[in-house]
Amino acid sequence: MCESVAVGAATPPPSPTLLLLGHLGLILLAAGVLSLGMFISSLTESTVLSAIMTFVLVFFVVDSSTPLGNALPGLIGEALGHLSLLQHFTDFTEGVLDTSGVVLFASYILLGLFLTGPVRRDATIPAHLSRSHTPCPP
Repeated sequence: MCESVAVGAATPPPSPTLLLLGHLGLILLAAGVLSLGMFISSLTESTVLSAIMTFVLVFFVVDSSTPLGNALPGLIGEALGHLSLLQHFTDFTEGVLDTSGVVLFASYILLGLFLTGPVRRDATIPAHLSRSHTPCPP
């Protein structure tokens, strides 16, 4: 509702591709952050600890170009600047569909999901939920 009011009142009106790319960037950013959070959450049983660890990881991944990129000289600082989710999200919101941004977001999503799988597979399953128990006779 608010978005339609803001778009309707804008002069000149924004192009539909700008709006679609902005939404696509937001969806990719959220999916990347959620997949990394899911991985961190699978590492520990504590909800509070996983929330804190996820916040710290997302803080550095979303804007890794500012605190770390400026502090580290040369190639390392430049590489950390390219890993920033915020920089690539800004490209989407400006209406620029850059394949490097799509590949970066897809990499974060797949990395989070790929790392979560082995951790969850090794988790202890309670006996009453396990499929390996013998079924009750009819």
